[in-house]
Amino acid sequence: MLNSDSNQNSYGKYFLIQSNIILLLICIIFSLGFRNLGSSEIVGLLMVILPAELFLILVSIVTWKKKTIYKKEKVFNRPFSKNEWIGLVIGVVFLSTFSLIFLGAGVPFPATLVILSLMASFPLGLYSILFAPLVIVNYEANVYDNSETIMGYFFKYFYIVFFGLTYHVHCTLLKMPFLVNKLFAILYTGLVVWEAFMIILYFDL
Repeated sequence: MLNSDSNQNSYGKYFLIQSNIILLLICIIFSLGFRNLGSSEIVGLLMVILPAELFLILVSIVTWKKKTIYKKEKVFNRPFSKNEWIGLVIGVVFLSTFSLIFLGAGVPFPATLVILSLMASFPLGLYSILFAPLVIVNYEANVYDNSETIMGYFFKYFYIVFFGLTYHVHCTLLKMPFLVNKLFAILYTGLVVWEAFMIILYFDL
């Protein structure tokens, strides 16, 4: 029983730390578009950070340690191959260029990358409310089991940017009871919309 509680607590702590690192990265990219750091910029950051942080804390608190067949424990401890470096560079160039469509909404680069990821996460979040296992299996097939070709690595990083947020959140939600899972899946989808709206609203003012 003690081991079970310890595993549950350690998983919640791991999720909170990992997700806050991602949130910090998003905030750094978002803040690179600031013209200066005044009161409006601080308020903009808080409107992005606080709802997301509240969601992450709630998820980490109610995470139950439950075995799942979907999440793969993979460690990226091998050096990049030549094909992976090429695939990564192509992916970065493609995604950066594609994200420039949001310049028309007043969002500067590289904050456009954040909006691109959030916009992709919204329809996937809706789909995942009902079909999360399919999303997880598809993500793992393209990220963890990808072919070691240039295109295979390109799609690996494509999936990480477009679907990484939804994948990691739903891997955690699968550890919850069914009704709690669905409630948080809906909250996650709403949060994605809120984050994208707040970033666009800030730069549009």
